[in-house]
Amino acid sequence: MTPKPVLALQANPHLPNRRHVLGHGKRADTLWTRYDFRAICQRMLNGNSDYPFMQAYYDERTAKARFPKSKTKKASKRLEWAFDTICGKAESKTGIGFYPDNDDGESCWGALDFDAHNDHEETSRRAYELAGKAFSLLCHEAPDLWVIAGTSGQSGGWHVFVFSPYFHATRQWTLFLREVALHIGAPIQSGICEIFPDDNEGQKKGIRAPGTWNPKDDSFGLIAHDGVTEGLKAFPSDKEGNMSLSVLCKATKGERLTLHSREILTLYRGEDNRWKNDFAITSVRTRRMRLETLVGQPFIKLTSLAPVKTLDCNMQKQSLLPHHRSMNISRTSKSYGHEWNECGLHR
Repeated sequence: MTPKPVLALQANPHLPNRRHVLGHGKRADTLWTRYDFRAICQRMLNGNSDYPFMQAYYDERTAKARFPKSKTKKASKRLEWAFDTICGKAESKTGIGFYPDNDDGESCWGALDFDAHNDHEETSRRAYELAGKAFSLLCHEAPDLWVIAGTSGQSGGWHVFVFSPYFHATRQWTLFLREVALHIGAPIQSGICEIFPDDNEGQKKGIRAPGTWNPKDDSFGLIAHDGVTEGLKAFPSDKEGNMSLSVLCKATKGERLTLHSREILTLYRGEDNRWKNDFAITSVRTRRMRLETLVGQPFIKLTSLAPVKTLDCNMQKQSLLPHHRSMNISRTSKSYGHEWNECGLHR
């Protein structure tokens, strides 16, 4: 098995002389489909249940923006409402955010928040420059990670989200983001730069999902660069566009997200993931027939290695015959690369 890569910048990292720069941002609804936004939000749930997410709304009673942790609302419903808000279709506005943590103390994403103050040109310029430096550093020194960079709203602040195909301990994310901040000269302190996850031992702080509504100033985040959605297409999805965290993770509509493996295996399991049901082993004395039928299908469309992986996956999933002979199968992990497009510098 290929070992999980270490979450770190490359050896002797430095800011490149030829930098990738952030151009004009776009509204999320012009860049992403509903399925794209849903996939990003489900990824940011980190395999948690449908409830621990961050709400974002304006409290008319107190005349303040609020960002409480949800206890009874479902993320699957709130993210649809949040996307309707982005599209201008919601009767009342709402946003959504997530926490970079799960029950295992791991996350598949982290973020840097570069703050600015409304109508303050100096802090807005600082936030933009720091976000650009972080973006450029990640492009060159962490090419196996996926990045979304964009504004947090009209305040002039910027968010840089960093996604990994793998889960890493939150303490590793904290160290990694601190290393990024160190190399770009960004002090980690409120009002300048905050990182998610931070060093808090208790509940991790949440951050709004990219492109969502900001109730503080009634504005929307703009997306300047998206390197995530293409990477997420390697993950299986159901007919509703719900994305799995891995091929061994259930993420279908109406089901709780449950993670069975942190390993990433990009397997093809038929159109709309139908092989899982078509070749399921559901009764005794049917295993050989099912597997013989299954083996013939992948060779029609796939390379010789993929059927072996798919066969082994189905072998592990059958539960009626738990004492089947184990199979010695070599697993490999896909290497995720990125194509970073350079844009003209704009403000």
